[in-house]
Amino acid sequence: MTGIAITAIICATLVLLCLIGRKDGKKMINRLLESSTLMILLLAAAVIVVSVLVLNCFQPTMDRIEWQEELYTVQRGDSLWAISGKYCPESVDRREWVDEIQVLNDIQGATIYPGQRLIVLAPVK
Repeated sequence: MTGIAITAIICATLVLLCLIGRKDGKKMINRLLESSTLMILLLAAAVIVVSVLVLNCFQPTMDRIEWQEELYTVQRGDSLWAISGKYCPESVDRREWVDEIQVLNDIQGATIYPGQRLIVLAPVK
């Protein structure tokens, strides 16, 4: 489930809890259930969830690209983020690429050193 869908569910739950906590909360919930407002809110939530799911289907991920491993020697001033700009296509989330490089090279955190040799991923041309 995507972050937006989870956030929407949490917000709806919090609103209901706030209503229940009010003195007239149960009456307000009953009015909401009896009105068409609930149907409109549920329809809007469904549209948001479906939209997010559909949009995520079209966003390239690491799995949708064929990669080849290359060796890269870290230069002074390099960071994993800067290196990702050299190898990671714009259509892929660079955070995902950096995460993969950290795993490939057993790097904890973002600290790298000049002269260090890293296995990086480059798209197959």
